[in-house]
Order: sequence, then structure tokens, then C-alpha cells
Amino acid sequence: MGKKLYALRAKAVSAGMKLLSEEEILEEVRRRRGEIEDNEKDRY
Repeated sequence: MGKKLYALRAKAVSAGMKLLSEEEILEEVRRRRGEIEDNEKDRY
């Protein structure tokens, strides 16, 4: 599974996709869980 995920990451990077930082990923998870509103910046 690790090789598959790494290949997907490499493909995204080569296509010019911006990868999220750890903090951006955690913020997105909280947003999707409804812990913060779409227009609200993470305040933790």
C-alpha cells in the first residue's frame, strides 16, 4: 500500500498539484467533521 500511495503522491506533484501541510490536513479534517465552519479559520 505504501508504494501505491507514494506513486499517487509523485503523480500529483508532477502534475503541479499543491500538497497540503500537516496543519492544513488537520484543519480540513476538522472542517469536514463540522468542528469549524467553512469561512472560519482554525483557531486552535
